Amino acid sequence: LCASRLAGLRPAEVHIISAKTGKGIARLHQSAMAWAGRRRQFGDVYVVGAANVGKSSFLNALLDLRSPARRGKGRRSVGPKGADYALALEEDEEEPPPISGAALQEAAELEPARRANKAAKRARPALLTASHLPGTTLEPVKVRCRDGLVLFDTPGLVLPSQLTRLLTPQEVLLAMPRSALKPTQLSLPEGKTILLGGLARVDVESTGLAKHAVLAVHVAAGVKVHPTRTERAEEVRAMHAGVMLQPPLGGPERLDTLGPLEETEVIVEGQGFRRAAADVAIAGLGWVAVLGDGDVRLRVHAPRGVRVAERDPMLPFIDGVKGNAKFTGTRVLSQGKKKKRRR
Repeated sequence: LCASRLAGLRPAEVHIISAKTGKGIARLHQSAMAWAGRRRQFGDVYVVGAANVGKSSFLNALLDLRSPARRGKGRRSVGPKGADYALALEEDEEEPPPISGAALQEAAELEPARRANKAAKRARPALLTASHLPGTTLEPVKVRCRDGLVLFDTPGLVLPSQLTRLLTPQEVLLAMPRSALKPTQLSLPEGKTILLGGLARVDVESTGLAKHAVLAVHVAAGVKVHPTRTERAEEVRAMHAGVMLQPPLGGPERLDTLGPLEETEVIVEGQGFRRAAADVAIAGLGWVAVLGDGDVRLRVHAPRGVRVAERDPMLPFIDGVKGNAKFTGTRVLSQGKKKKRRR
């Protein structure tokens, strides 16, 4: 996928990182320094990617290679992006109350420590503005690290194939993950459908050699996952969109603005129920890992222009036997979310 979309460019390295916890950031920084040094001394590095992918959050983590426990505390922010380093104004300090005598002498003794603390605050790294809204970065922002490396935070690329381009800011907030993804696994026979909010659906048309297939849905917690019969899928979607099925926010009128859903047929050769055979990705929404025996035929419905693609599984080791969720008729209960019995 990388080679086809980037016209032959091949990634030299792949790093798994977390801007929230700081995991992998230091190693990626060292790698960036090494690659920049191969081009020229302290070569420039550009951070490029789709909108909402987390470029600014990644750079903020890179600027703050301290203990994860202190991450996000006591740092200054870079004001509205678009300037080369527009620093936010610091809050005005309150004037100390008048003092005299012994208190004045004590204050004089504490003055050097107060000045040192103020200087330390100014020395903390300035941060970039990170937001779930596309277009927060208006133009490249230059960030010069103390070790000589120069980084550029670039505006997010708004890809026509991403579903988020069709959403309102409030809907984007629901569709974007705010924490680690927790997949919802469902064992489905032929003739069943999974609704991903009111934005997309996945129909199970054939389960191959087995009586069912297992679909592990990886979407943000704000996207409601709802299984139903295929014959009633559009009826349920139209009836509950914006209420039980979010996003979108709004009723049938909002569905009309999103436009009709286009169908994409996907056939996955299952490798059993202990390992995912493939992912079916819906650009800007998430993906569904497929487990089964034999050819599993799916029909994916997504808004017109949104890319639906099959790929190798990102997280292949899934237990499709014991880890499946149960559907109560109104909500999905994952394995680990069972109600505790009262004694």
